[in-house]
Amino acid sequence: MPTFTLPHLIYGTITNGDFLKIIIRNETNGEEQQTITNSKGRYIVDGGNFTSGWSDGDEIKLIIGELPQHTENITTDNGDLRLTD
Repeated sequence: MPTFTLPHLIYGTITNGDFLKIIIRNETNGEEQQTITNSKGRYIVDGGNFTSGWSDGDEIKLIIGELPQHTENITTDNGDLRLTD
């Protein structure tokens, strides 16, 4: 029987920039997820998608940065951008 991980939505709005790189890091196990804010500065990440999942009490850190020059932006169906290598 498969193991399911409950969603843990992490979302917000960066008010002083758009199309910024967002890194969500689980400080407890070192795993990271990345996304990019949309044109309105909004982002959302599902912490349940960490490879090891998440546990109550895990410390989650949000890191905001600019996109590297070599990164390509791909527009998704909902108009958001995602990071590609």
